[in-house]
Amino acid sequence: MINRRPLHVAVISAALALLLVLFSSVALAQFPDPLPDPLPTPDQDVEDKEEEQQEEREQEQAEGGGPEDGEEVEIRVLGQAGDFGLGAGANIFGTGITAKFYLADRNAIQGLLGLWGWGALGFVLSGDYIREFGPLIDTEDGNLLWGLGAGGVAIFYTRIFGGSGINFGPTLIGALTWQFKEMPLELTLELRPAFIFGSATPFFNFNSGGAVRWYF
Repeated sequence: MINRRPLHVAVISAALALLLVLFSSVALAQFPDPLPDPLPTPDQDVEDKEEEQQEEREQEQAEGGGPEDGEEVEIRVLGQAGDFGLGAGANIFGTGITAKFYLADRNAIQGLLGLWGWGALGFVLSGDYIREFGPLIDTEDGNLLWGLGAGGVAIFYTRIFGGSGINFGPTLIGALTWQFKEMPLELTLELRPAFIFGSATPFFNFNSGGAVRWYF
């Protein structure tokens, strides 16, 4: 009689193996193994760093940080109607405080109140109207204007060894003015020829001077 038990065992083993294969296939289909991430290349590292830096800049800007790269700094243009400047000035007639006020764009009145001391004690008062043109030079830091105007000057004095008097006369003005763009400051050089009358013998004076003014 033939023993069939080994055959049964073989059939059962084959069936179990087939079931195991089918189960493995279904499991792999449902839960595939993820592939490992590729190693980053040098170019990718650079791009990642640039993205991080850009995000940091945007965050700083949102929080009120400094201006972004390429953003223009606000520039104040001097010489507009209503601008008022105050500073120090000097010329042959005296040295003191000077003020300038723009009645309209590039049209201003200016004055000087100072001390005078050519062999006497006194003070000088001058007032002018000036019209500016240009710029002759225009840069990122500032511009150079030229101007023409007219005005008058009065000198009140008392001589050390007696005598006092008043001298006065009209003046003509030729000016060069450098106005900064990133600060409200101007530097001015002037030619101020004048005809002087009064206590002294009338004479012509080829005067010159300068001023520094800060605008408010």
